[in-house]
Amino acid sequence: MPNKTIYVSEADLPVFERAQELAGGNLSSTIANALRRFVQEHEPDERGFRDVEVKVGKIAHVQKRFKGRLLVKGRLSERRAPLKEYEVYETAKGRVAVYTCQTYHGELGHLIQDCRLEVYESIEDLVGQVPEELYLAARQMLSGNPVEELDI
Repeated sequence: MPNKTIYVSEADLPVFERAQELAGGNLSSTIANALRRFVQEHEPDERGFRDVEVKVGKIAHVQKRFKGRLLVKGRLSERRAPLKEYEVYETAKGRVAVYTCQTYHGELGHLIQDCRLEVYESIEDLVGQVPEELYLAARQMLSGNPVEELDI
């Protein structure tokens, strides 16, 4: 049976001991399960989808997670208007998710972020919801030809 030695810092030893207690003495399978979950969470699948985690809200932000693949991102900053950042994702279920964060100064001068996640059934549903340039770039990414070939 293959063997792997793991060196644990003294500060982390109580966590390993507690994990071994909870696992009924089989620390090896507990570590393997934790590593499997870690790899699954951080490695994109064969289609390029990975866990995407975003914060949503204005006053109290909450975390949301979904499987997706980033298509495009962009920023829009006009005079006297708050900065608005966009990220457009294709979801693992074939929908399109748009994550926006709008940053502006509050009444007391501190920065406020209003972040939202909106899900659309198709790329065409983005028309009028995001800047046209962002929509066109996302549509091009989904077309299977992410690079526009120029005959110049």
